[in-house]
Amino acid sequence: LAFVQSRYWALLGKSTHAQARQKIYAILKDKNSPLDILGGAAWGMAGFSDPEAMESLKSALSWQSGRSYAFRRSILLAFGSISHQNVITELSTIFKGPDANNEIIGGLLRRFGNNEILKNSTAGANFISDFVTQPNTFNDQMKARAISTLEESKSIEVQNALKIIAEQASTERLRSLAQKILEKNFNG
Repeated sequence: LAFVQSRYWALLGKSTHAQARQKIYAILKDKNSPLDILGGAAWGMAGFSDPEAMESLKSALSWQSGRSYAFRRSILLAFGSISHQNVITELSTIFKGPDANNEIIGGLLRRFGNNEILKNSTAGANFISDFVTQPNTFNDQMKARAISTLEESKSIEVQNALKIIAEQASTERLRSLAQKILEKNFNG
């Protein structure tokens, strides 16, 4: 039953009705919401994919701050499903913040990889390029996962990002992976 309820809240994010957003907002604000319901509500709010949804999720992090890591994680992961270029600022903050562990970053990358609008945008492609080429605490495996999110993309924005990675990545493994995707998707 909890799974069905969670999916219900997630699907409400596909709605354009103000009442749907208000119901999801109430779940996010309720400090007694069960984890599975809260996760569905966070996913639902992300489905609205607008600046108001991003602000609601940021507020939810504050409202749920006294609860366990699992509650925080379920809200943070929802940011990866927002299909609005302004979310890149929030993703950058998460990637550089105290919540930036392999579980959170891996989950966000998985959602980013399924987010066609965001990953094919200039902001999204540059975000991945910056994550791979700029110094941070993540190893090559995580950076390779980031590059792989662009594997099926054939936009000029992704092509430019892959060229930067192929030239500037810190290891041969990462440069080679970017080059292979360039050859596959853009004939070199």
